[in-house]
Amino acid sequence: MMKNIFLLLVFSISIACTPAEAPKKTDASVQQAEVNFKQPDVVSIEMIDRSCVSDSDCTTVSTKCSCSCGEGVSKNKLQKYLNLVETSCQNYQGPYCKVLCNGQVKCLEKVCTYVRS
Repeated sequence: MMKNIFLLLVFSISIACTPAEAPKKTDASVQQAEVNFKQPDVVSIEMIDRSCVSDSDCTTVSTKCSCSCGEGVSKNKLQKYLNLVETSCQNYQGPYCKVLCNGQVKCLEKVCTYVRS
């Protein structure tokens, strides 16, 4: 009887001491959406600066100081937004992070658009 109580106690303690697993996040777009939610855009890209005829007209530019895959922009307007972000973020003291960006910029309906995979 005493042996059974001891085994039950040991078993209960081993269950109680097992660390809980953190929920696994495998969808990069969900992770990116959570990151984007935490940090607001510092620059908004004007629609006229997103115009394109083909995918080769487009590239991405960050609209945040960190933690961003960027937004689609016309290549000929890229420097304008690089300068704006640099100026807006020169005193940024928040987190810097690496973000897995599974996407590409495409010209969709004549608008440079970052498409997440």
